[in-house]
Amino acid sequence: MLLLASAVWRIRDSQLNSFDVGHETELPTGGILSMPRIEIDEERCKGCELCTIPCPRSLVRMAEKFNQKGYRISEFVDPEGRCTGCAMCARMCPDVVIKVYR
Repeated sequence: MLLLASAVWRIRDSQLNSFDVGHETELPTGGILSMPRIEIDEERCKGCELCTIPCPRSLVRMAEKFNQKGYRISEFVDPEGRCTGCAMCARMCPDVVIKVYR
């Protein structure tokens, strides 16, 4: 059982280390600043709420809507761009339905 858990964590870590570029904002100096964000695959989310616990800024919460399987889903709420891209939510997700973009 320990070997299986170790393999699952390696798969998760490899997925978490392949970050893509998130929201981009053009700076006054002409550069581009990428804002971290996450995406939750709503159809695969089972509503376990584990991703809502570790977020240091409380940006992941349970939505008022349900997916096609009848599960209440998690949603990412970050209108001010406060996400740090720490990926703690993705690490907690047992179904690996969260993608982190940095």
